Amino acid sequence: MLSEAIKSSPSDLELGIGRYHSWNDEARARNYGSRILAIYRNLRDL
Repeated sequence: MLSEAIKSSPSDLELGIGRYHSWNDEARARNYGSRILAIYRNLRDL
């Protein structure tokens, strides 16, 4: 499911990840995608 959401927006990773959480609401999807990417970056930088 996550890979399908990411593939739905190949040039916008934030939106692709967000669509995993909320497919029809772009603002909500972007918010979720942004939070997930921030967590990823924080973990990566440890």
